[in-house]
Amino acid sequence: MKHLKLLAAALAAAATLAACEKEAQKPEEDPVISVSPENISASWEDQIFDVKVRANCTWTISKTDSEGESIDWVKCDLAGGTGDKDFHVRVYENTTDAERKATVTIFCDDVKAFIDVTQGFNPNPGPGPEPPGPGPGPGPEPPEPEPTGLELFFDFTVDGLGWPTTKDFDWSQLKNCDSGCATDNGGTATDNPHRRAQVTYTLEGNDYDFTFADPDDAKAHNIYLSTGKGVYCGTLRYFGLPAIEGMKLVKVEMVQNASTKDPASFTRNVGVSKQVYAADFAVADIEYVPGGEPQNQVTNGETYVYELTATEPGTIYWLTASTNASIIMSLRLFYEAPDSNDSL
Repeated sequence: MKHLKLLAAALAAAATLAACEKEAQKPEEDPVISVSPENISASWEDQIFDVKVRANCTWTISKTDSEGESIDWVKCDLAGGTGDKDFHVRVYENTTDAERKATVTIFCDDVKAFIDVTQGFNPNPGPGPEPPGPGPGPGPEPPEPEPTGLELFFDFTVDGLGWPTTKDFDWSQLKNCDSGCATDNGGTATDNPHRRAQVTYTLEGNDYDFTFADPDDAKAHNIYLSTGKGVYCGTLRYFGLPAIEGMKLVKVEMVQNASTKDPASFTRNVGVSKQVYAADFAVADIEYVPGGEPQNQVTNGETYVYELTATEPGTIYWLTASTNASIIMSLRLFYEAPDSNDSL
């Protein structure tokens, strides 16, 4: 009986191992996205419709007319999202005597889902109100919308991200930015002589450029991937966060490996700054984004949060380690449209 129990346990362990190996070999899922409803039929009056998105990827929204031109008479209370989400589509009053059509497209990379919008003509056309501007506009008040924005999560502890894996990498082989500054001689641009380059990170089929830079004449401690741990950033190095066109960075959640040394004797201050400075500036003169003031990051694996204000759309902001090196394990970045009140 004892041998039978041992045999049964061995068979169960083998089955579990086989299942784990099968799970590990399962290929990455292709992006999938669907939307409901796929058709909206609106009267000529101002109306709001509920929409459901079901997806396994990060997606964005566009709104065009039958000619493919961007429009302002259809608005959504989200600019994009990740995974399953619900949002609202608002169709503004038609002041003309002609029916009109539009398409709301939800897409991640080349995978797309569509909502065809048809709005009836106005039986009593007139000049009507001005086209919608900031604020809720005319007509019924919509339900309280979710914040307009996009959330991205980057995990730097996995391999195959395209990052250099040694501090002795060749800068000239990296992706150039700012007029070819990815060189090993301190840079070439007269207005910004920093060694500077970009690395592209692909997330769910979309490419995001992380920019990094050294101060003038830096010779070592470059920004590189410490395999299995995260991205190593030397003291006074700059790690540029992706700029998303038409959106501003409003929140950063950073998880990092602080140090195996005594935190009391190893101060690490990491903040979110507006620009890259030269080597001969005073640390006290670094200009930080409001809400991005340096935090003393001394605990391994802890999440440090920056709630940013006064940021500008389409702009690179920098994680600046003004004292001692840091290993960035992951980043969760939140972006919003410049004025969320103008969403609906």
